[in-house]
Amino acid sequence: MKEALLGEISKDTLMQYNRKEELLSNLIIRNDFEATQLVVAKLGADELQSCITEVTSGFYGGTPAIHWTLFLGQTHVLQLFISKLSDRNIITECLMLRDKRQMTPIHYGCLYTHNRNTVQLALNNMLREKISEVLLQRDVYNTTPLYFSTIHQDGELFHLLSEKLTDISWKEAMLDTYGKRFSMQETATIFHIAVERSSENIVKYILRRARRCNCVAELLNKADHDKNKPADLDLTKDMNVLLSKALRRYILPERHHKNTQMRAVIAWNSFEDGEAGIQRAAAIEEAS
Repeated sequence: MKEALLGEISKDTLMQYNRKEELLSNLIIRNDFEATQLVVAKLGADELQSCITEVTSGFYGGTPAIHWTLFLGQTHVLQLFISKLSDRNIITECLMLRDKRQMTPIHYGCLYTHNRNTVQLALNNMLREKISEVLLQRDVYNTTPLYFSTIHQDGELFHLLSEKLTDISWKEAMLDTYGKRFSMQETATIFHIAVERSSENIVKYILRRARRCNCVAELLNKADHDKNKPADLDLTKDMNVLLSKALRRYILPERHHKNTQMRAVIAWNSFEDGEAGIQRAAAIEEAS
């Protein structure tokens, strides 16, 4: 019945629909893949590109169809679009499109944990040189896709996104600050957020990779908007243990040949300054 109904929609009629992008957006929102498939079949690649990137009006106004696809985790629909568009340059252009909130489809995909496969499909079909750019893209709330994966404590998604970044881009992302609780005034690093939310898997991954990127001391010494370093936050017992181990494993062993690391140890502990801090750090190392 549905196929017969849509079969009567000629290409010209489709183009004259109130706005063709509204028809496609509504089908995506209703999770009607069969109807979406039939409509896409009526469009050429150029028409589909225009259709999924145009801003819609009405109740769901302001959000293009490509954004809804990632937001709702509709992997089959995204694959349908990718197959039709075929050109990786055009696919990348669609996936880097910003809406009125300056959010890309990748932002939308990272808003919920169940969208992991859809986000992976999107990134796998983008131009490799554009992936870092889209993952570090900031919206009007000063947040990025990588930030969203941390907020939702999705270790697998965080790992997926991080592995798509070069060490240089990843280090930049870790040492930068982002809007906390969607506030431009309250800012923190991704590591602050992970520690505060006791996201053990994310914290462990960050520490391992920060070691490789030679930025552990910088990471542990970075302050948020309240001038709190990660260890100054209200930590759970497990997170406190994890950070204490990180202190001994990643920083203290280097105290003999990297004075800057020792200064980070003193700042990290926030117990005392100067010689007393050095003595305390040495005592911790000895005890371990």
